[in-house]
Amino acid sequence: AAAEEEGPKKKKRKKAAQPKADPTYSVGKTDHLIPIWVDAQKLRDALESGERSAAMTVLVGDGKMLETRLYPTAASVLRLAEARAWLGLSPPTRAKAENEGGAAKKEEKKEGAGAAA
Repeated sequence: AAAEEEGPKKKKRKKAAQPKADPTYSVGKTDHLIPIWVDAQKLRDALESGERSAAMTVLVGDGKMLETRLYPTAASVLRLAEARAWLGLSPPTRAKAENEGGAAKKEEKKEGAGAAA
C-alpha cells in the first residue's frame, strides 16, 4: 500500500547517442601515417602559388607519386620571414601580404573605427 501512495516511479533518462569517431583516426592508432621528405623547391612552389592549402606532388617510399595538400597551419608558418629566408625566398612585399589576408584585417579595422566615431 505504501508503494501505491508514492506514485509512479521515475523513468531513467536515455543517454544521448554519441557520434561515431572518424574512421581515419582513433586514439591509440599507430603506423597510419607515411613520413616523407619534401624537397625545398616543392615548398617554395607551394608558397608562391598563393593558395591557402597548396597542392603538392611528392614521391612516397614505394616509388609512387602522391598528390597531397600543405596544411594551412604549416603554410602560414612557412610564410614567416625567417622561414622564407631559409627557403631562399624574398620577404613578402606589402602588396603580397595584403593579398594573403592583410586587406581583410585592414577592412575590419576601418569598420571598427567607423563604428566608434
